[in-house]
Amino acid sequence: MSSESQRFFAGFALVRLHDLRADSGESGFGLVAPKNVARLIEVFRTEGCHRRHKENFVTALVGRQQLDDALLHNGVQHCELKDVEEPPHLTFPATVPVLYIRGRHRLAAAEEFLEPTDRWWTAELYFQEIPSTAKAYLREHQDRDLVESLMEDRVIFPNEGQMEMRDEITRAILTIPTLIVTLRTFFDDIKYLQPVVLSLKRLFPRANHLSLRDAVRKSYVVAHADHGQVYVENAENVGQRLSLPYEKHVDSGYLQLLLYIWRHFPEITSVDTKKSRASRPTNNAYRPGVRRDGGYHCRWINLAKLAATLGFDNEEIRRLKAQDPDIEVICRNLLQLRPKHLFEIEPHSFDLEVNRQLEALVAFSRRPIYLNYPEINTDHDGPPPSARCGKPDQTSQDLDKCYMFLQNVTRRQDHPLRKSITSFAVNA
Repeated sequence: MSSESQRFFAGFALVRLHDLRADSGESGFGLVAPKNVARLIEVFRTEGCHRRHKENFVTALVGRQQLDDALLHNGVQHCELKDVEEPPHLTFPATVPVLYIRGRHRLAAAEEFLEPTDRWWTAELYFQEIPSTAKAYLREHQDRDLVESLMEDRVIFPNEGQMEMRDEITRAILTIPTLIVTLRTFFDDIKYLQPVVLSLKRLFPRANHLSLRDAVRKSYVVAHADHGQVYVENAENVGQRLSLPYEKHVDSGYLQLLLYIWRHFPEITSVDTKKSRASRPTNNAYRPGVRRDGGYHCRWINLAKLAATLGFDNEEIRRLKAQDPDIEVICRNLLQLRPKHLFEIEPHSFDLEVNRQLEALVAFSRRPIYLNYPEINTDHDGPPPSARCGKPDQTSQDLDKCYMFLQNVTRRQDHPLRKSITSFAVNA
């Protein structure tokens, strides 16, 4: 129990199952994995429920007046709630249920297994005004069992068929100590990462049910590796060759392709970012499914060119990189200004105009690149906890995209203690 949650601890009580309800204020909290419930029922049948064992307690929230009324109704003193060995029985009015925040699978299994006259469970009670951070701390202990059950039931990563890879993904998720604070953050992150991964799958069509990582690895051409050196971008379309162990070549390229999709997330995935805090929608605001600035196909061409530079090769990459993004933009703009259904367009004149504009673009030289390292923490207010998972908002997307490159994401150094973390620290 954290020191913060300790201040809101009310005590222990034996509570009837029908007096307990899931806390509907938590995103995704009502989800129950049937196989996990079935597993617990079998445990109850073979080993017993052990409802009085502390490791099996559920965690619930109760109002102060609600608890006072229940104590009065049941003839129980406040001090009796502190007895973890022999907690008192408490009944609550059905109109004001006790909201549990941890233990839904045990309660679902108990509902099926226990006799109707014996349906109760030991609850560890906290007052409802407990801060969200302390509440998250209490809830995080249930996540491991649910993640394992969701993987087993293929609720998450349903398209990954190889058991070895599914086990590897599960182990990776469960070893992350800080990212998955609650299931709400976990599902929000899945909703963000899924379109990124699905977009990359288009560049690496999978054959024979390969995982995406295996398809990427299969498309890596060893001949492109230049004496143990790999291409590493440090700005858009600007990079250098660095020496890396061969076993890291594919992973570094794979991560750089994901980072490219992140930098151009709305255009490539056609999924909107979150609304920025204190922002107001404008007439040209991005809408889900709308490919902003007509740059969707151009982003894909540039992604394929980056993949080829990184040493990947397949039919889809060759098809895309054979196209010129400048020509795509020029043609699109001309046809928007002079749509074919309204204007007579002579092919030769059209091609001449496209070539004229291409030649004009050559006159523009690129600005010098000045590399800046992103700040990890700040003395100002950083993103609130609610903004530290899932899709980035448009403001942080615009601020951080210039930093989302391999060397910044993998860079490790000590940072002084400051007031808060930055949006880059969240997104990286």
